Amino acid sequence: MTDDMTTRLAEITANLDNYIEARAREIAAPRIAAAEARAEQQVAELKDEHARTQQRSDDLEKELRRQIKALDGHMNQCPEVARKRTAWRGGRHV
Repeated sequence: MTDDMTTRLAEITANLDNYIEARAREIAAPRIAAAEARAEQQVAELKDEHARTQQRSDDLEKELRRQIKALDGHMNQCPEVARKRTAWRGGRHV
């Protein structure tokens, strides 16, 4: 092969490699964009779900504390509970 042919073949190969890479980017770009959009949507949905779950948890904790407070108030009014608490504090574990 002559130097001219070798040079021409190298140019064609380089151009072909560039063309293949450019086409690969063109083909991949919309697929990558779609995958990114799906991932962003999934992240947004998971964040929303987490926020709702956290709110439910906070609401349940608030309700439980309210019920415990009400029960504690009720138990403080109960004579039997008051007597047992007094006995417990006095060292007479009833």
